[in-house]
Amino acid sequence: YLKIESLLGIGGNSLATALDETPDVREVLLNKTKERMDEAQETLERFVKLNPHGDGKNSPLSEEVASLREQIETVRVYSRSDGASRFAEGEPYTAKEVTTKVIFISRPEPLYTERARQDQVTGAVRLRMVLAADGTVKYIFAVRRLPDGLTESAINAAHRIKFIPAVKDGHPVSQFVTIEYNFNIY
Repeated sequence: YLKIESLLGIGGNSLATALDETPDVREVLLNKTKERMDEAQETLERFVKLNPHGDGKNSPLSEEVASLREQIETVRVYSRSDGASRFAEGEPYTAKEVTTKVIFISRPEPLYTERARQDQVTGAVRLRMVLAADGTVKYIFAVRRLPDGLTESAINAAHRIKFIPAVKDGHPVSQFVTIEYNFNIY
């Protein structure tokens, strides 16, 4: 499990860096990220086989495994080297490449889970995502994670973000964004 988390973290950092780089540097970094995600997927499969209790649909472990699978698949989408065809709506732009950046209308806060409260977990979850030209949030990847359901809570909140899409050359376009949710106990 720690290996998977580590590979996702390293892959997430490489991914965040790669998506803001020039195309030639981006391709090299994305290929390395893809290799890490392939290894993470293989490790996850072995992890699931060794933990039969993770197969139950309502167990905390099965929720974490589902979240990890989603994260690995999201990184695979980002790390494909086939250019614009990897996204149905075309290649998302960075904030530097658009004429008008995304405008947030609402950004719901995530819920603090009871498990995290009991374990007194604090910190930040950092998410990288695409705010698509059609007004939907897609391809959410947790660059920095927290345990006890806080990462999943942040991802759920991110899915509910409302925004006005970025504009380039007079047309709405998809844009990469990174947001952070802070979790503190008061």
